Amino acid sequence: MEAGDIHSKSAAPIPTDDAPRRPVPPPSPALKFGVGSAVVLLAFADLFIQKHGSFAIEHTPVFYGSLAFLVAGALIIVAEALRHLLSRPEDHYDR
Repeated sequence: MEAGDIHSKSAAPIPTDDAPRRPVPPPSPALKFGVGSAVVLLAFADLFIQKHGSFAIEHTPVFYGSLAFLVAGALIIVAEALRHLLSRPEDHYDR
């Protein structure tokens, strides 16, 4: 092979649908504790930060964290609806 050849034989094989897949391990308790502690500490720190919002609701404690959680949930729901709307039947390419 020449230098700069993009077709390398060392590339990983493309997995097929019948290839065995490793299960994803659950998150460790230490990771859960660390993320949970960070969330609680940031929510507690939010009580002491002076806010300069344009609307009264922006002065509510943990408003931005709650808003982010709601928007993330809405994004998941919209993505699920789009998946059902845009997906093709499983045997679409076999016809």
